[in-house]
Amino acid sequence: MKLLKVLAVVAIALPSVVLANQHVITANKQVFSSDSKTQTYLGDVHLSFDDKNKFQTTSNNVSFNNGDTVMEGEVVITFNNITAVTDKVTFSKSDSGVLAKMDEVTFTYK
Repeated sequence: MKLLKVLAVVAIALPSVVLANQHVITANKQVFSSDSKTQTYLGDVHLSFDDKNKFQTTSNNVSFNNGDTVMEGEVVITFNNITAVTDKVTFSKSDSGVLAKMDEVTFTYK
């Protein structure tokens, strides 16, 4: 029983990490809808995926800063069967492909 309590505390203390469809999401907190089709990630959100994984983006504004692409205002990222919505995202290249950094994002799975 002690082991289960320790594991529960460790699981709560660790940042959230989700692996799915060749992407990794880390965040300080995650909230799932009852059907798990909508997931919101909060605080220091990092979404990384293979650059072979095709994705589309739309936003109100786009700028470039030291090799990064910054998108702001009604940002929508679509890939595989996922639509991600956020206010601001910074895309950069990483060893594994593409890294998207956000403060908050809501994923809707189709």
